[in-house]
Amino acid sequence: MVTRNKIAKLVSDTPQPFRGERPAYLGDAPSRLASVLMLFAEGGSGLEILLTKRAQHLRIHAGQVSFPGGKPEANDDSPAFTALREAKEETGLLADLVTVEGYLPPVLTNTNYMVDLTVGFCHEPVNVLDEILRPAPEEVEEVWFAPANPLVQLDKFEKHALIKDGQRRQYWQVKDSQPMIWGATAAMLRQLAILLEDAK
Repeated sequence: MVTRNKIAKLVSDTPQPFRGERPAYLGDAPSRLASVLMLFAEGGSGLEILLTKRAQHLRIHAGQVSFPGGKPEANDDSPAFTALREAKEETGLLADLVTVEGYLPPVLTNTNYMVDLTVGFCHEPVNVLDEILRPAPEEVEEVWFAPANPLVQLDKFEKHALIKDGQRRQYWQVKDSQPMIWGATAAMLRQLAILLEDAK
């Protein structure tokens, strides 16, 4: 069972370097920066994790399940600040409710975003947060908490591929997830699953 203590042992106080390989189809263009909040809260059956469904009208990753987050603004002083600011804009989450535990290694997306992962734990339980959080319709359609344990099991991830712009691109998908969790969000969850497995 995934716990706060187990996750806390995996994070660092400062943003971590990218550890993966850069796909050839991304070319030499510099990656754009983004930051997301991987927020955990206590639910009825243990830790749960905050997810959103992006609005259908968005240009990038429309309709996909994601973590709250986005691109940094000029006054943001850290990836954690960006993640918390975006989470408030998208879901109404107040930063005062969150303890930032640290950072997991960033993930490089198929759209060439280098995404820092800020890990946070909420002071309030899920049943209280369900009454507080509301989706901002211009950015997200839905906001909910899902049990974390099934989403961080390595055997839950499947690799798929698609052809885009004549290039074969691989992506991860969480098996049997409803709504479907795939792409960057699945890659982030899988990275946490690997770290948890390696720490056993």
